[in-house]
This record gives sequence, C-alpha cells and structure tokens, in this order.
Amino acid sequence: MRDVKLPVALAVMPDDVSFPRRPTWRYRALVLAGMVVGLAAIFAPGLLRTVTPAAGPANPAGAFAPRLVYNASDSVPRGFYVIRMQPPRIGDAILTHLPAPAARLAAERHYLPTGVPLVKPIAAGYGDHVCVRNGVVRINGRVVTLALTHDRQSRPLTAWPGCRLLAEHEWFLLSTVHAASYDSRYFGPVPRTAAYGVAVPLWTWGTP
Repeated sequence: MRDVKLPVALAVMPDDVSFPRRPTWRYRALVLAGMVVGLAAIFAPGLLRTVTPAAGPANPAGAFAPRLVYNASDSVPRGFYVIRMQPPRIGDAILTHLPAPAARLAAERHYLPTGVPLVKPIAAGYGDHVCVRNGVVRINGRVVTLALTHDRQSRPLTAWPGCRLLAEHEWFLLSTVHAASYDSRYFGPVPRTAAYGVAVPLWTWGTP
C-alpha cells in the first residue's frame, strides 16, 4: 500500500466522467463528512484512530490510512465506509488512488480533485482474463460493461488497450452498474499495493 499519511476521516468526491464537478459538491461532501466525524468523536472515538498497521498481505507498505470515509461517487452506494486492513477479495470495494497519468487527467477535467482517493469495487484479480476491445469490457470472456468514447463535454476518452491475464499483484477496478465510472476500463489494472484497505459500508443509501 502507499506509504502516505492520510487524515483519519475524509470525503471521497464524485469521480465519474459524466459531468464536471461544481464547488458545491465538494463543500457539501466536506460539511457532511465533518458532521459525521464530529458525531463519531463523541459516540465512537475508536473510529477516528488512524490505522498504522505493520506491513503485511493487506498492507504491504504499512501505510497510514483513514478509518472513515464519505463516498459521493456512484461507483458504489453513496455514504460512509469504514476502512479495514484486511486482504481484499474480488467483489470488495477498496480505498485507493488513481495511477499518476489517470490522476492528472481526472484533475484537468475536474472528474476528481488532485490527491483525493476513490472507493472502487474489485471486478477481477490474479488469473482472470480481462479484455477491452471496441468499447466492450469482458472478464473471462463475459461482457460486463462498456467503455465510453467521450465524456459529457464531448472530450475523448481512451479505453485501456489491454487483453490479457492479470498478474498476481494486480486488481482490475470496475463498476459494472455505473456506466460513467472512471475506473480500470480507462487506466488499466492497478497494483494491489495501491490499496489503503477494504471499504466496508457503515451507513449507505441508494444504489449506484
């Protein structure tokens, strides 16, 4: 995992490619997250302890990570998640950062502010065959979703041009229920060490 110290609680902003972000989104998310952090400090102070585990399978770098995040993205249900240091599995959502080139593009287009992590579901892992061809995303030969060619402002999107088996150290992050999710269909597999931990729902609402 990344050897970076994060705050004990933070807001994960919307990160899809469907529309540019407005400052009010950031403000509302931070205010809501702040309210919950305050309540947690009073009623459940254990939630606000920064996780500083020893290096291991779930956290190779022994990185600092927040214990509580607010997710405003539609890649997974919106709401609050507790970050747990446990080995992720396919189907889990993880707190992670974008690869550097994808992070720069996301910041330039206002999909996601610089330095803000994301909560993304793991769709495939070691030994799975992932293929993105002609805008179609397949996992082990099964069509799971599509890759868009343009965002809502008609700016071009480049799909990951891969078609291969995933290595032991890789995850493929993909929301199959949110077509505009900015995920591995565009920036490809991510190293497992990029994960801060597993995002476990604490209080969520709606469906992505």
